[in-house]
Amino acid sequence: MIKTLLPSSTFIRQIGLAVLVLLATATCSLSWAEEAELSEDSAKRLGDIPYIDCFIRSADRYEVEVELAIAVAIVESSLNPDAISSSGAIGLMQIKWPLTAEHLGITQRDLLFDPCINIDAGVSYLRELMDLNATSQGEDLLTQTLASYRLGPTTIANAASLPEQAADYAEAIFKQRDILTEEDVVAEQSLGSATAEEALAEETAGLRQALESNEAVTNLNVLRENNPSAPENTFSNQGLNLADLDSAKPSDLGPVESLPQINPCSTASVRTLMLGTHNPTVRGEKFDQWLKITGINCTESQLITLRNSLPLWLGTALNSNLLGAVEILMEEKRASQ
Repeated sequence: MIKTLLPSSTFIRQIGLAVLVLLATATCSLSWAEEAELSEDSAKRLGDIPYIDCFIRSADRYEVEVELAIAVAIVESSLNPDAISSSGAIGLMQIKWPLTAEHLGITQRDLLFDPCINIDAGVSYLRELMDLNATSQGEDLLTQTLASYRLGPTTIANAASLPEQAADYAEAIFKQRDILTEEDVVAEQSLGSATAEEALAEETAGLRQALESNEAVTNLNVLRENNPSAPENTFSNQGLNLADLDSAKPSDLGPVESLPQINPCSTASVRTLMLGTHNPTVRGEKFDQWLKITGINCTESQLITLRNSLPLWLGTALNSNLLGAVEILMEEKRASQ
């Protein structure tokens, strides 16, 4: 009688299996919730990056650091979805047509101009190259992966040592990744995560409004008075130039205090202003004005970071005048120390 009341061994195993399934489901649900929270956090931190939702989705899908994926796109195309290289590489992540594209399952060239498709293809290729180089000797995994992305896995595998071109490419990407990462760390330490996000949004909006309305003060004209060799402004940009500003009355110009002062020299804000458009001339004009509004507030270290990133952010819009303006500010900072 007692035996019949006790559960059978089969029943016990079934109960045990059910408990394991429930525990596994709960664990997976927690993992999904954590991933969703991390994705939401990334979207807030990097909200100024064009196509950020696509970057985050693909980075999560292939388990690639989102800052690394964005850095690759910045170095490859300056975040221009319409970019086409002389070798036939297309879009944000510069996927070569047709060889690499077809290898990644893309059989229509036009699809590579879709930002999200191009990003997904590029990030999936990064994941593939990471797995391929996981057991490589010598160079670290990411350097080897980026070298393979740049020159092709076969070229890198057959090379006796890492080509200088590939090493320079990897270094440029690491610098852009570090800029993306370090901005977040500094902002969160000084302001707190939520406040930092609000500060960046407020600063970027304020700068955009100032540039669009031309209600901004330039400090570069003061430098020109002290240094006659300072570069002239070469952009028209709705009539805002140094001559206009020299002759304008102080009351005609919006005060510097009208701009957000929480983080007056943020690489995130200038990157947002420039990478938000694909027109090189417009990018140059925006940087020209940004430098007049905000450049004087930058430290020498911040100016060095900006100068080193300008070739990637400005592309063909970078000229000796813009570069010279940054160098003049750097000299002023050194002299004041």
